[in-house]
Amino acid sequence: MLTNKIFNYQFMPEYAKHFLPADTGEDDLLFFDIETTGLSHHNSRVYLIGAALCTDGKWEMVQFLAEKENEEEEISVLKAFQALCAGKSCFLHFNGSTFDIPYLQHKYRGYGLKAPFTDAVSVDLYRALQPFRSLLGTENFRQKSLEPLSGYKRKDTMNGKELIKVYRTYAKTGREPLLDLLFLHNHDDVEGMGRLLAFGALLVLFRGDFQVPSVREVTDRTMDGSLQKEILFTLKLPLSFPVPLSFSLPCAYVTVEKDCGKMKMPLLEGTLKYYYPDYKNYYYLPLEDEAVHKSVGVYVDPACREKAKASNCCKRVSGYFLRAFGTPGLPVLKPAYASEDSYIQWTDSFLKSQEMQKSYLHEYLKSQARV
Repeated sequence: MLTNKIFNYQFMPEYAKHFLPADTGEDDLLFFDIETTGLSHHNSRVYLIGAALCTDGKWEMVQFLAEKENEEEEISVLKAFQALCAGKSCFLHFNGSTFDIPYLQHKYRGYGLKAPFTDAVSVDLYRALQPFRSLLGTENFRQKSLEPLSGYKRKDTMNGKELIKVYRTYAKTGREPLLDLLFLHNHDDVEGMGRLLAFGALLVLFRGDFQVPSVREVTDRTMDGSLQKEILFTLKLPLSFPVPLSFSLPCAYVTVEKDCGKMKMPLLEGTLKYYYPDYKNYYYLPLEDEAVHKSVGVYVDPACREKAKASNCCKRVSGYFLRAFGTPGLPVLKPAYASEDSYIQWTDSFLKSQEMQKSYLHEYLKSQARV
């Protein structure tokens, strides 16, 4: 078995903490990725395991390679990784819940060894980033496709299938240039995985950890040439995203550049209805198509009033509105009682209140990605 060590692994603690359980320290963490000669543990071998961890206050990467494709070398790799994991309580990986961990568990069990993941916390970055899958616009959701969005540029150009041929040739010939290819591929997998922590900047955005320093009206021309009033929210994020990013959401266009986010949303003009929740305390006035509280309705001619129902206990509101999602903590209006679309009114008080703006935007973003 060969052991390869690489120092100065880049770790981003401010980004990582948004993926981790509370009170998880750097010394608890270990990133890992495996290379195998096939997908089934029954008829393939794990020949390379790469891991990144904090040792004596410094981050490093360690790689274990089976020099021959045989049982003895595989056991050596598994035992070396097992020893490396001692004392680590949180394992980070990309889609390891589906492949890496079950594969290794079968291998350890088959050799009568204890798997290092027992009773440990598992953080699958693939699953953690799934809420953003439709937003990021990548061809697929593989690590290699996400890495450029995190600002990482890998040097390796091979895929796992190609690497199996390289490994088997190396195992037979021992040619050193092939060894470099094997270590490079695994190195980029482990390092690129760590760089995906940059998506923590998106996590904090969708979790509502931002400020709203400015809000203003803008007018843009639509596809049909007409003018559309829009509201441009400028957001200040606690973390900086490494590359400019933009994506469309229902009724919103979002851009993120470094620690600045912008959300542009259409401002709609018209008349909507606010439905009172306690309809039993109201009368409905058919001529006005509105409801009034019984304390006022008692003075209305009984012939012009009737007991309100949930479907007609409302007041009509005219003005400008923003589409609402989730529960924004603000009065919500609808075109009709059964309508699934809801709105909030664009008012001076909303324009002046960062608290109201943040509540509205947080609920909107939360409704689009469950993070």
